Amino acid sequence: MASPCERCDDSASFRCFAVESPACDARRGLGAVGVSWCHVSCLEHCCSDCLSGALKARPKGGGGKGGTGAREAAARRTLVERHLPNWAQCNACAKWRRVSPSAEPWADDWPASWECRDSSSRGSSCLTPADPLLRQLATRDDAEREGEELLHLVHPSVASHEQVEAAAIGARLSPTAPSPAETAEYSSAKVDVHSYGLRTLALRNLVLALWQRKRTERLAPATVVARVAARGLMRVRCATLAPRVLVCLERLSLVNCGALAPAPRGKAAAALAGGGGAGGGLAVAAATPRVGRRATVVVIGAGLAGLAAARSLTAAGHKVIILEGRGRVGGRVHTARTAGRGPIELGASLIVGTVGNPLLTVSEQVGLRTTSIKSDRCPLLCATRKGPLPPQADAQAEALWNRLLAEAHASRKAALTRDAKRAKALSDSLIDPQQPHLQPQEDEVATDGASAAKSPGKSPGKSPGKFPIPGANQSPAKAPEKGGKPAPVHVRVWVGCDRCGRGGGLPPTTKRAG
Repeated sequence: MASPCERCDDSASFRCFAVESPACDARRGLGAVGVSWCHVSCLEHCCSDCLSGALKARPKGGGGKGGTGAREAAARRTLVERHLPNWAQCNACAKWRRVSPSAEPWADDWPASWECRDSSSRGSSCLTPADPLLRQLATRDDAEREGEELLHLVHPSVASHEQVEAAAIGARLSPTAPSPAETAEYSSAKVDVHSYGLRTLALRNLVLALWQRKRTERLAPATVVARVAARGLMRVRCATLAPRVLVCLERLSLVNCGALAPAPRGKAAAALAGGGGAGGGLAVAAATPRVGRRATVVVIGAGLAGLAAARSLTAAGHKVIILEGRGRVGGRVHTARTAGRGPIELGASLIVGTVGNPLLTVSEQVGLRTTSIKSDRCPLLCATRKGPLPPQADAQAEALWNRLLAEAHASRKAALTRDAKRAKALSDSLIDPQQPHLQPQEDEVATDGASAAKSPGKSPGKSPGKFPIPGANQSPAKAPEKGGKPAPVHVRVWVGCDRCGRGGGLPPTTKRAG
């Protein structure tokens, strides 16, 4: 029997997709004793014989810093590019069809109107049933464990590695890890980031790169799916996840934001999403975020933040009322126009910082021209002096501002460290049986009325190696009868300290049983 795959449990039905070596050809791609499998996807594997042949064909000096591991990864990519078929989605029926390994459906030169009749399979049309492999994929997708290498789903025609990293950094995100806000949003959208975290992260980087490429048009789910640069079935699997990732980034105002028109709804949204799903039993999530009960929201202030909030709420389907105390909108942005003179900016006039600044996105969307200026050509004016501000005053203000930023960063970092220590202390206390202050007493029961089981000669909750949660896996207490009525049962509530993270019991309270 062949050795099992490290990332898939069932290896009895594996078949090598390459069948390149003579030994693999002799056994028709099936497994055998002494043969191990190289994982590509849950339904795509190549045997160790084919991988060894491709490894021997590569120059020994091509390993680089990665050594043998890098050479094996390069040999696997060679087999994938040479033998593994790619998948393209029909523009008419939205079914996925196999195309030749040399085809790149994600490249710029791939026709946007590609249909099933253009497939390499003879007689293929939209009436042809979906590929049986896709039905297997729908049932076995959850049986795969992710690897440790971050995927790269961006084709060089879309963006380079440097541009992908710049797009993530411009959105104030790490290119290699999701933010807490992202993780919470993915969880609310039922995206399993624990099982498919690397895949979700790669799709997020693709969406950000596509958005930075053209921020004057709304990014549609069909556009994201068409640009997923993944070979084999990984492209189909990413296509089912990409629309949900796009929706989550929209809700975080990282894409499709600014001065764009509101998102279409109903039939228009379905047409923008690309029509009737992925085909073959794999469903694509809706393109428009689900909105719950409509509400009437009052926004105080018609400044830049208030107007942006009102626009987002209106786009989500809510009714918005804006309250403004002045006779104009704009807040601190105030342009005075007088006859015979040019406009005079009495408020904000400069866009400071060009990396990830949403004001640059808005100016690009509305067609405003920006000009780069230098400090010596734009002096600061002092109202009291009625002239230019002294350079030393400007330097002092800049130093004070930088110091405040550094202190705020240090305070936030210390708070995160303190919270991490609290969480670790609480976790350690729950599994440490040597802490007496956490051991339940004989008169203590859980809050649901369950009491600790008592054994002769053994105090409750003293099993070594495991701390017993009070009331867990214990039989319910039977309150003794007293005068025909249930006797009161003492209940102690268990909580964790907010300062040190250690758990303990509050003074017992009296609760009627029954």
